[in-house]
Amino acid sequence: MSLMDSDRGAALAALLTATFRATRSATLALGDLKASAPRHILATLDADGPMRVRDVAAALRIAPPSVAHAAEALEHQGYVERYASPDCGGCTMLRITPDGSAANRDWYARIVEALGGGLAEASDEDWDAVARTARLLASLDHESMRASAPPHRGHRGPRAV
Repeated sequence: MSLMDSDRGAALAALLTATFRATRSATLALGDLKASAPRHILATLDADGPMRVRDVAAALRIAPPSVAHAAEALEHQGYVERYASPDCGGCTMLRITPDGSAANRDWYARIVEALGGGLAEASDEDWDAVARTARLLASLDHESMRASAPPHRGHRGPRAV
């Protein structure tokens, strides 16, 4: 039986759905109507370090031209730097700047603040469960998960940028 056929699978699916909805609701509560791609790009670079444009696109499931366009806007804001990597034949790399990292931390702080009011009645046990769940998800071996995933049919993957 697969995980998705089990109570654990249902719980995990419910957690992911609730997290997405809570983040979306908090964003709207903040009055933020900006596209989410630039925020996801900043968060990815902040968490994972410098990456090729095509790898950011693959990680976020966004077309490489869209990542390149968002990166250009983020570069104008001083949040990312684009550079040619000598290690991969001059491919375009992205790295977050200190200002971009600060903007990413500020964004998460604002989301946490927006969600905080709705969770004011949560018990200490509830917060312990949130902390345990966060540690559990953070412990996932993301690289091995990606390596074991079957290729998507009909999709050749992102083009090199």
